[in-house]
Amino acid sequence: MSKIFEEFVILQGQKLLEHRRGDLIANQSESSSSKSSSSSGDKKDKKKEKEKEPSIDGTKLIIDFIDLYHKLNEFVTKPFKDNILFQRSMTYGFQKVFNENASQTVTNVEHLSSYVDGLLRGKEGSDKLDESSIETKLNSSVKLFNFIIDKDIFKELYKNYLSKRLLNNKISSMDMERHMITMLKIAQGTPFTQLIESMITDFDLVKDGKEEFKAFLALNKLDNDNSLDTSSSSDAVAVVERPCEPNILLLTREFWPTHAGIDGIQLPQCLKKIVNAYEMFFNDKHGGKKKLHW
Repeated sequence: MSKIFEEFVILQGQKLLEHRRGDLIANQSESSSSKSSSSSGDKKDKKKEKEKEPSIDGTKLIIDFIDLYHKLNEFVTKPFKDNILFQRSMTYGFQKVFNENASQTVTNVEHLSSYVDGLLRGKEGSDKLDESSIETKLNSSVKLFNFIIDKDIFKELYKNYLSKRLLNNKISSMDMERHMITMLKIAQGTPFTQLIESMITDFDLVKDGKEEFKAFLALNKLDNDNSLDTSSSSDAVAVVERPCEPNILLLTREFWPTHAGIDGIQLPQCLKKIVNAYEMFFNDKHGGKKKLHW
């Protein structure tokens, strides 16, 4: 009987994947049709066609999988009275279908990480959420996370999304950020979330660093009109450009996702002076024992 239930779980999951594949094919067909029927001069028509295209993000797929999980879990807990054989059947069945992707270009793990990122920004698709709804949906998301075979892929995606939320000030609720990290820690242990927690802690120190730099500028009577020499000064710095106003985020390099540097950037003169001043501040504070990377 439990084997039949496992096959039923797989069948229901495969129906969701097939439906998703159908949506993707329909979207590609509509897109191709729109391109062939639109002239280059009809900008308004193109805009209308674009608005008619069905969404190709994976939000609906993840919501459907969550709904399926709750529906099947109710079977396990009520009619089957949490029988261990049916629990295993559900786990095996869900692992099989959730790790089978509907698309060759985007995996279900990527869809889930993107969905969680949206929740932590306070949205599910285009719908805004209150904190209670965010918590409920995060709890459901972790149920799907438990079925992922290679959870390290999710972790790397999660870190990238977290860095963007923090640096772009897109956090909906820091309590919910910590709630999600706690659930991941319960599911996978402390080593799994160690770097993620370090990012949060590191970012919490940014405000103190900003105040110290402002105090340094005031103490040394430095402003944007001063010409300051650069000095070579492990930490990484993200500069948020505003009209020549110091807004520098000092981050510990080892905790954050790394990105390739961009060569040949020409900073405005006022920003160059801010950079020079910050390098003086950093070297003065650490005495050359730490290296600064922009």
